[in-house]
Amino acid sequence: MRRLLEERGVRFFAGVPDSTLGDLGGIAAADEGGAVALAAGHWLATGEVGCAYMQNSGLWHALNPLTSLCDANVYRLPVLLVIGWRGEPGVPDEPQHARDGQVLWRLLELAGIPAEAFSAEAIDRALAGIDAPRALIVRRGTAPSQPRPARPGLSRARAIEMCAESSFLVCTTGMASRELYEMRRRRGEPPGRDFLAVGGMGHASQIGLGVALARPALRIVVLDGDGALLMHLGALAVVGAQAPRNLVHVVLDNGAHASVGGQPTAPVDFAAAARACGYREARTVATEDDLRAALSLEGPAFVHVRLGLDFPSGLGRPSALDEAGRAFAARLRSS
Repeated sequence: MRRLLEERGVRFFAGVPDSTLGDLGGIAAADEGGAVALAAGHWLATGEVGCAYMQNSGLWHALNPLTSLCDANVYRLPVLLVIGWRGEPGVPDEPQHARDGQVLWRLLELAGIPAEAFSAEAIDRALAGIDAPRALIVRRGTAPSQPRPARPGLSRARAIEMCAESSFLVCTTGMASRELYEMRRRRGEPPGRDFLAVGGMGHASQIGLGVALARPALRIVVLDGDGALLMHLGALAVVGAQAPRNLVHVVLDNGAHASVGGQPTAPVDFAAAARACGYREARTVATEDDLRAALSLEGPAFVHVRLGLDFPSGLGRPSALDEAGRAFAARLRSS
């Protein structure tokens, strides 16, 4: 896919990876709007059209710079969008992708962004006379799967098992929620033990903060990911300002977007960032003993867990989400 784009003169790539796209490389943007801005900046400096890639759920993040900066009514900045289509009607997928898949083409139409399915010919048409954003839509199965190198270290599964001893757990999207779901299923534990934020990437900490502020007598643990936290890093400042003593924010950092192929994330000293944002305690850990000790800290506490990189197979996917969410809410309200 990247080769087809490069053969037609596209040399700048920035985005948030998706399993439909393969590995387009370039700059790992914090979020999809940032990818659009990066591509716009590249065009301003060089006159060359850049590619901003994303999953269709991330298009919502990108719409603000697309319509308020790049639009033909504003600066008329050419950006080539490459969008992975999850939730395509008639193609089996997960419930969090259903609505995004249904509205993708209509959303682009409302935003005034011409779009067509990805192909060599479609790239040529999109780049011909491009003077504002245009989009290419990639269906599942278009891009070949990529090899995913593992890396040794503390496993995500073990870190999740340790955090799961907490009574109330809010878990981020991606592999973390799938591993937590699979662990509960193997143990025969009923739904509602945890809140699995299978969508809304980057918002787990704010869900957990809302819960912690409303129920200050309960200890709330948020399981976050490095890619998810990067998407909304400003959330740290909000947690720090509210300073809930009952909240522990755990970030599982394997340095990659593991659920979509292992593409690298930007390296960050998350503990230093949390400390600067007002967390009472902030630690970086890499062993079970250190993680266990950090989980008992008074909040708001931040625990940056450095992990190995692994790609477990055969993981189940959370189901009956409405039922599980209501069961979690009922447990919270009765505790």
